[in-house]
Amino acid sequence: MAIRHSVPHKIHRDIPPVSILVLGSYLKKHGFDIILLDTHIDQNYKNTIRTILSKENIILVGITALIGKFITNAQEITAYVKSISKKTPVVWGGALTSTLPEACLKEGKADYIVFLKSVR
Repeated sequence: MAIRHSVPHKIHRDIPPVSILVLGSYLKKHGFDIILLDTHIDQNYKNTIRTILSKENIILVGITALIGKFITNAQEITAYVKSISKKTPVVWGGALTSTLPEACLKEGKADYIVFLKSVR
């Protein structure tokens, strides 16, 4: 049974953001303070982002960019973060960045991307 989130995203997601949970756990284990924000759960995620960026010493904002219509959400959040804190770098990761890294940098307006490179 799927549960609809009550946030204003056009795209519904049933699964939890496992990859960001794994990355967050790794970074926390290595001494970084991590704030995880699931914009599919937090109805006031824009206010939450604004509060975090104004009160915390944020070194970067990471966004998972997935293939499909999720790109719209990533683009909107990137633009919102940059409108609040122009100096805070935005980093995209996920399946989309590994598939289309150049397009993510150009179209997504991320400052950096993280992607898997195949080794032959």
